[in-house]
Amino acid sequence: MKKTKSPLFVSSGKNAVLLFLFFFFSSNFCLSQEFIKGDGGCGLRLKPRGSGVEVKASSAHPTENEINYFSQGNFSTSSPIPEATDLTNLFIDISADASILYLSWNDNDAPFVISRSSDPSFQQDVEVIAKEIDATSIELSPRQNKILECFDVSGKSVVSYPAQAIGYDPDPLPSVPDISSDTLWWGDTLTINSNYLDPIAKANIMPMGDRYARADSVTTMGSYGVSADFEILDDSRGFYTLVQANGRLSDPTQSYPYIALSPRGYETVSGVKGISYAPQTGKVWIAGSGTLFELDLFRRDVENGKGVEITTFSNPLISTVSEDGRFVVVDGVSGADCVYQVDVSTGVMTVYASTKDDSFTRSIYPKGIGFAPDGSSCFIADGNNGKVVKVPVNAGPGSSTIRDNWGNRTFIFSAMPVGIDVNKGYNYVVVSSGDGYIYQITGQSSSSSLGSIGSVANGIEIDRDYSISNYSCFYYTEGYACAHCYNKNQVEENEPSFHGGTLFGNINNGFINLERDWSFVPYRDFPQKVILNNSNVSYPYPSPYQVSDRIIELKIHGWRDLPVKLKVIDPPDLSPYAPDGGWGGSSPHLPYEGNDNVGMADYGLCENSDCSTGAETIRTVTIGSDWTKKVYLKVPERYSGNNFQVQVEKTDYNGADLPELRIAATTPIYTTWKRVYVERDKMFRRGNLLDADVSAPPADQLYLLRWDATTPETDPMYVQAGEQIVVFDASHSYPDGAYEVASILSTPAPAFFDAPLPGGGTKCVLRVYLDRELVNEYCPSPLTFDSGESAAVGVVSNCDSASNQINASNSCFYDADMRAIEKTFNDGYVEFLGLRDGMGAVPYISDQLQGFYITQSGQDNQQPGRKMRYGFQRIWFSNFDIPNYVHLIGVRGPERSVSDVVGFSRQWSVYTFVHQETIEQYYSDLDLRLNFEKTVNNHELGHQFRVNICSGLHDTRPAWCNTDSPQYCPGEPCLMKADGGEPTNDIRKFCKEDLFLGDTVCGDGSGAVRQETDLVRSEEGE
Repeated sequence: MKKTKSPLFVSSGKNAVLLFLFFFFSSNFCLSQEFIKGDGGCGLRLKPRGSGVEVKASSAHPTENEINYFSQGNFSTSSPIPEATDLTNLFIDISADASILYLSWNDNDAPFVISRSSDPSFQQDVEVIAKEIDATSIELSPRQNKILECFDVSGKSVVSYPAQAIGYDPDPLPSVPDISSDTLWWGDTLTINSNYLDPIAKANIMPMGDRYARADSVTTMGSYGVSADFEILDDSRGFYTLVQANGRLSDPTQSYPYIALSPRGYETVSGVKGISYAPQTGKVWIAGSGTLFELDLFRRDVENGKGVEITTFSNPLISTVSEDGRFVVVDGVSGADCVYQVDVSTGVMTVYASTKDDSFTRSIYPKGIGFAPDGSSCFIADGNNGKVVKVPVNAGPGSSTIRDNWGNRTFIFSAMPVGIDVNKGYNYVVVSSGDGYIYQITGQSSSSSLGSIGSVANGIEIDRDYSISNYSCFYYTEGYACAHCYNKNQVEENEPSFHGGTLFGNINNGFINLERDWSFVPYRDFPQKVILNNSNVSYPYPSPYQVSDRIIELKIHGWRDLPVKLKVIDPPDLSPYAPDGGWGGSSPHLPYEGNDNVGMADYGLCENSDCSTGAETIRTVTIGSDWTKKVYLKVPERYSGNNFQVQVEKTDYNGADLPELRIAATTPIYTTWKRVYVERDKMFRRGNLLDADVSAPPADQLYLLRWDATTPETDPMYVQAGEQIVVFDASHSYPDGAYEVASILSTPAPAFFDAPLPGGGTKCVLRVYLDRELVNEYCPSPLTFDSGESAAVGVVSNCDSASNQINASNSCFYDADMRAIEKTFNDGYVEFLGLRDGMGAVPYISDQLQGFYITQSGQDNQQPGRKMRYGFQRIWFSNFDIPNYVHLIGVRGPERSVSDVVGFSRQWSVYTFVHQETIEQYYSDLDLRLNFEKTVNNHELGHQFRVNICSGLHDTRPAWCNTDSPQYCPGEPCLMKADGGEPTNDIRKFCKEDLFLGDTVCGDGSGAVRQETDLVRSEEGE
């Protein structure tokens, strides 16, 4: 690697990449990039995805995953202002071709977290590249879909820039997997290697086309899985190796390995000359060099599914199957004198017709054969003289029915096989292998060119579902024979039959490969998050295709100007935690459809983006002239973790149902997520509230609350002489509002004082003298906080020296730590977003104020503690009217010797108090304190979601933990036990019953995460 500080110009083919390189002596920097998307090609071409060839549409339209790269310098820096000393220096270099970035840093502060984002403030799009590693360098590729990339490397002594910006280091996404094999079949084991998998095996999910598998086993390293074994599910088609773990899925913008599914036990022939699907039996017939045989494709053990085999041909060429269950076969050699027919129900082969009659006596050199749907005639591409010959049934000596030169056109048939097929009106198409043109022949003397594909079409199949007598839809392939086939077998109890796919056969090596039907592809292969609620906050949805709350755009490819039927199906919802024995008993996969939305309304498919014309669970739509159709899926408000797919069913030309259901494609799963915005609010470590009862003091004095009758004014719980304070209320906020700063005088010193009451009499307060007169008028509040102002003071100098895991030592604030809360809630399908905007200090409240910190019994609206805290939240949090906000506040709490309460919350609150001082008394070790606070945060947030709503609001049932067994961990309580379970366990979570079904012990059934209304509500009494 050559390092340079000079500007570098690199020419790379058609695109020039101009990059300016610098060394950055900082733990954070950004680089700028620009990318341009390209357009796709045309022609309705079917090629197997496993061959590396993209699907093309039959009219020009963009292919959404093709990106051309162009980068035009500059690097820009954006460094955080850490609240503790940052010991890590980050360096950057780049390879000569601009394809690799080299990050390196000093090793003074291991272990390290390496992150990147397209947002310099790390408010969104944060990706953790590596977590808790001791390495001091890493290589990675620039993300070609990002205009700007910012990097951060943080050691253990400082909070990372993402954590400073959004409150937590997001758990990394699973990396793009490496795979053990790219050619497998049903029942085979697929091993993937990927960082940041879930250590619980069955919590790792892989979409195998429209089916979803759980991992059977996982290999762990530290707190993450690094490899997993999956069983290829029956009825799978070829798929990309995308993996979901910890409620997160691999970045769909990357390039993924593809699994080609080739039947195990299939004996490869020397070259596949033709494939024909028999809808009457659900089996396929394969013609290869020297063999023709029936194959029960849709079985695990395909070898035992081999049926009738005919070996009397050198190069058999076969047609599609007629409506009455026959196909014709002819030997692709010079001088073939007979056409045979095979009954697909019995496998019996008989003579169909002779290739010569009284008038037609020349020899035929077959290159391909087509068969009329009614079985009345076959059509042979004759390489002898470049003609298409029509041969009626029973033609032969004694008749003159064979028609030469059908279509009155000469072709160049140099390849074999040549694609040819026939539709109901004898409209049929044939390809000229010489010039690449496809022709339509409509009669003895009429034919026309449909255009050139530029090369040989070795296979052609007319889509008879849509074709009528004067209109044909057809597919073509180059280098492959192909047939669209449908699995009529019952795969699982709830699995519908007639799922379709395309079976490709290689004309050179005999390899066959079962793919999805790429002609009916729903764009966006990868699973999508659908956010149920964005709470009027301008924050992007995780899926770029989501247009508004609950509504996501789908894009379906199909036949131009023809209908398809779309049906919303409801797969079983993914349990928040892996249940004993996995899902669906012994089956390794989720059933196809769970139908658990009975009674739900206002969801389905819409034709407009706002669903103003209504949503329907079944809707027939017409594909547009660009071969695509946009529709919009609207999901119900039911709960997070709700899964949906859209099934694409074929119809006939007029949109009517076919006699036999044919499921051509299914979208990926769309999973609903609740979104909760969290503000990490600072509370002063020391301070006081202005007393609301007494008369206003002089402008150079303050009357502060006396917390109790026994503690002297010299106790550190009170503000002291010489300290600098800020005076603020809701109208004069700190740190961004019109607050005032003053210092407390030593002479006279702070002292208790009987201040006059407006109506007569006195009340004891703490009187302090200031070094200046205050300009603003501040409005104190009774401890019900119902004045709407609640004036207070906070100490900003001589802060106590107790350590704090977010701020530097001697910080003036308690600051709640949001790191790691995502992991606990992810597989409950709740997305926390830790916004920094709007953060501001809130008043110090002494632990002597009984009823504020310690929850009193009862749930009545007039309960003093509840009224007090409810009023407090309405004053101090600017977003209290948005029901999906939670405020995490680090506050001084009760002494551990008095109480072990380290936090509190209720589902009707919009805040969670975490008692930092109490936590600090538990652990002097910083790492243990971090884990403990994380547990407290998650426990209290669990109350926000009504987890464990039984009497007492706590639980002693066991929950999942980090072990090799998928069983409960004996003796280890779930997170909602009063002591929060074991705080050092990375996998400590809630009891799964509460998140999935509601608390089954109480019989509530409303669920904890899965509520019909918003997760966190602010209205009093709810």
